[in-house]
Amino acid sequence: MGQLAGAATCIPVGSLSDLHGSRRKPYVYASCAVLATGYFAVMFCNSVPQMLLLSVFCGAANGAYLTMDTSLAIDTLPDPDSAARFLGVWGIGSFVGTALGPVVGGALLYLLGNNGENSMDDEGTYSREGYSIIFFLAGLYFVGSAYVLRWVRERGDYSTIT
Repeated sequence: MGQLAGAATCIPVGSLSDLHGSRRKPYVYASCAVLATGYFAVMFCNSVPQMLLLSVFCGAANGAYLTMDTSLAIDTLPDPDSAARFLGVWGIGSFVGTALGPVVGGALLYLLGNNGENSMDDEGTYSREGYSIIFFLAGLYFVGSAYVLRWVRERGDYSTIT
């Protein structure tokens, strides 16, 4: 459901951004706020309907985030002749979290959320508190993402880039 909500927001958000002079940062800030709020709220979910609602909520925000993130990266390319090189660096940077997330999150969940039933022969269980720590960190990462975005210049503002 989250993926469908994300797919449903991509084109409308991109079109709205284009209508408003290709301003991308406000959409990324809003998406980060919604995603952080959604991940913080997941810690308090007590039912499947609540989780499905938050999945739609976060999925729609993620669709907007990914659309605007990519558009902003393309808009800020300093030189069209070296676009592939810059987009390659952007791609590596943006997907480092995807690679590190399961490594760091899995280790934290094992260390902080282990109910003591894990062994080599049994998958065991993890506590709600352990998962809450992971969701809290995910929310903080989106807050951090919005904070770092303040140093990204939007289209046409390249005069001070060195």
